[in-house]
Amino acid sequence: MNKKLIALAVAAAAIPTLSLADVVIYGKIKAGVENTKVGEAGSNNLVEDYGSRIGFKGTEDLGNGLKALWQVESKIAVDSGEGTSFGTRQSFLGMEGSFGKVRLGYINNSLNDLGLIDLWEYNSDAQGLSLFTRTGYRLANSVRYDSPDFGGVKFNVGHGVDEERNDGNNRHTTYAGIDYNANGIFASYAYQRNADQYGDNKTGQVHRVEAGYDANNLFVGLGYQQTKGDFGWLGADEVKTREAALTVGYTMGAFTPKFSLAKGWNMKEIGGDTIDNSDYKQYVVGVDYAFSKRTVGQLSYGKLNFDGKDDDVRTVGFNVVHSF
Repeated sequence: MNKKLIALAVAAAAIPTLSLADVVIYGKIKAGVENTKVGEAGSNNLVEDYGSRIGFKGTEDLGNGLKALWQVESKIAVDSGEGTSFGTRQSFLGMEGSFGKVRLGYINNSLNDLGLIDLWEYNSDAQGLSLFTRTGYRLANSVRYDSPDFGGVKFNVGHGVDEERNDGNNRHTTYAGIDYNANGIFASYAYQRNADQYGDNKTGQVHRVEAGYDANNLFVGLGYQQTKGDFGWLGADEVKTREAALTVGYTMGAFTPKFSLAKGWNMKEIGGDTIDNSDYKQYVVGVDYAFSKRTVGQLSYGKLNFDGKDDDVRTVGFNVVHSF
């Protein structure tokens, strides 16, 4: 027996030591049922996934205040399994220290860090502020810097590289943002510039600001956005848009009633006239119920109205979100 133990000890000593950083597994499972009606067509009953995801992340202390960090986040479709894919959400490798944080990979643009006023879980555009927040997304082949916190103020800047630039077009994307959060007051501004965003080598641009109060069980948030390029709704391109959104919520025990209003004004052609009946109006009302700290249910109704169109969207639904 002693000879076997000695042999095992010698074998174990011969195996290279693995230095493993802490790995965190996290995610959200979101699913629900909804009834959606578009225009005068009949309504549809749906069982939907609302953006479920699973992620793995970790850090390693490199000494002298420097650490490596990484994350791989993936989409999960719990309603059907279709569309489940690995590494299709924010995934990166980076370094962090007293200077701030630098990351490389598939990373949120500054606008995707906003959306603070969109408190809804949804699949249908009518049940949340997806039109207002449509300019927030993740950029492939991106490098991003995030500053340290300076008394509640932080800023970030990033660039998405066009790796397929082979026809004279420049599709590089540059973005930046600044945030303030202290004593329940928050305010954020984000900007993005897309080179050759549409025809004739012109650039597309987005400006968005969000601000509000989030403390003492009360949430009030207001946002305003301007875009130039193919950021229009209804599939419009080479246009200028203006829109605003408001969300209010108040927590009473396990219940949080809330509502949102949003409006997009008539779009304008770049260097041209206003496009009549190209505006939209929207409202969403609902209530969250916290079954626990990690499991929340939401009942909501929303209506999205496109002026001059016959494809208004009305949706009522119930969903549950479990965080882990």
